[in-house]
Parts: sequence; structure tokens; C-alpha cells
Amino acid sequence: MFVVKKCDNHSYGRNKWNVVFTSPDRASAVAFLKMELRYILEADHNLTRDQINSKLQNYYLDNNESYYRNHRVEMGHNGIYFSMIKSCSVEYQDVPKRPDRTELLDSILG
Repeated sequence: MFVVKKCDNHSYGRNKWNVVFTSPDRASAVAFLKMELRYILEADHNLTRDQINSKLQNYYLDNNESYYRNHRVEMGHNGIYFSMIKSCSVEYQDVPKRPDRTELLDSILG
């Protein structure tokens, strides 16, 4: 099970990490991590397209599939960080998923 966590105020102290995505598939966890990070990078108007693409390229995410034994990959920008780790813990087996757009609109509109 691959777990993606998010920290909204990352610093060199105590950080509160919240689970935002879990997946048994490595490729979907990497895709989710890169998609969320791309949103954060594109919101910064000081970055160019080349800078965004270079920040999204990560050796451990793109090329090295066997690296995830006990290692956590952290990526972030402006204090918002995401981390991905491989875990076999039972607590991550039943995490509710985010609602998609139609489910969210149905819950809002009734």
C-alpha cells in the first residue's frame, strides 16, 4: 500500500501530516502526488514552465521502482509538502476516498 500524506505548514520542527491518498498501485500514487504538486507549482506566478517541469522530475519517482522499501519521498513548495511512503499497516487499508465532482455536486445540491 502506498500512502500519500500532505503537510500544510512544513518547517524544521513538528509537522502535522494528513493522509490524502492511499493506493495499492505505485503508479497511481505517483500520479496523484505529481498532480497535486503541479497545482501548487502552477499557482506560483513567479515560476516558468521549465522551472515547474524541472521540479516535477524526480529520480526516485520516475525511474527507480525498487527504491520504496523503507524510504519516504518528500516534495513540496512554499511550505506545502507531500510525502509518499510504502506501508503495510492495517490503518491505511480503509481510508475514505475523495468525492469526485458529480458526488460532490449531488451532496451540495441534495
